[in-house]
Amino acid sequence: MFPDNIMPTDRVLQLKEGSQIMFIKNDKAKRYYNGKIAKISKIEDNKIIVEFSEGNEITVEKQEWNNIKFTWNEKEKKIEEEIIGTFTQFPIKLAWAITVHKSQGLTFEKVIADLGAAFTSGQVYVALSRCTSFSGLVLKSKIGNTAIKTDPQVLQFAQNETPSTLIVQELNSGKADFYYKKVREEIKALNFLEAYDSFVKAIKFRNDIETDLFKKYFVVTANKLASFKQKYTDILNKFETATKENEELQVSVSKLESEKQQQQSKINEQNKAIKLLLDKTKDLERQNEKLKSQINNNEQEINRLRNLKWYQKLFGKK
Repeated sequence: MFPDNIMPTDRVLQLKEGSQIMFIKNDKAKRYYNGKIAKISKIEDNKIIVEFSEGNEITVEKQEWNNIKFTWNEKEKKIEEEIIGTFTQFPIKLAWAITVHKSQGLTFEKVIADLGAAFTSGQVYVALSRCTSFSGLVLKSKIGNTAIKTDPQVLQFAQNETPSTLIVQELNSGKADFYYKKVREEIKALNFLEAYDSFVKAIKFRNDIETDLFKKYFVVTANKLASFKQKYTDILNKFETATKENEELQVSVSKLESEKQQQQSKINEQNKAIKLLLDKTKDLERQNEKLKSQINNNEQEINRLRNLKWYQKLFGKK
């Protein structure tokens, strides 16, 4: 990383296997972020495979950028976006070196910084704050007193607009807001003991008890709790009524079950009687068939005897 006025001129190189690259866009899948460093391990047709310092590899896909024109809609009073162009490319570039100006907004795990010739206020801070850890930062040149600059206008603004008492007041206000937020969260969760503890801490940093906002919140919350109590009473009454109705229904169901069992017993007895009657009917039908067969045999014998001749009868022929 170099100051903007001494960027090396031989940084424009062709991508090839083994090249150190830097991502220039955040990945939606969170595999990489803007400023992350990697090394190209393989280049194939329309495909680039990179390897991270952790040892894992990924395939880099092309990403799309939009050129957006912003206009103010006077009628609807809002800003409208219009895409006037797009371009698609791999979200990487060579990471041999980068200026401090170009590094703004990026995040690096490792940085080698050459800041001895820093020439403007805030430049050293911007460069050093890009690195995520102190162990990943290497200084290539000594940073002298002349390289560390602070804008006089910033100092003047801080002295005039942010005295120490105001800073303390803002810090206390922030702490109070934090604890008041916890009070609201605990009340919603019905954790009143925790809400009370957070409220005690909040008023130590800023006492809002006599403010209109606190009064409004207290009244609204109290009304909600009263509403909850009334709803609970109504629900309890409905529950008791439903319980009584359920008990009455249980008694009715028991009676119906008893009647059902009695009816079933009668049905079973009737079924047994019907079965006996059917069996008796079948016996009578069998006896009837036997009688019919016997009558038929008798009729045949009578007819045969009638047809005998007188001499057959004389000689006793049967």
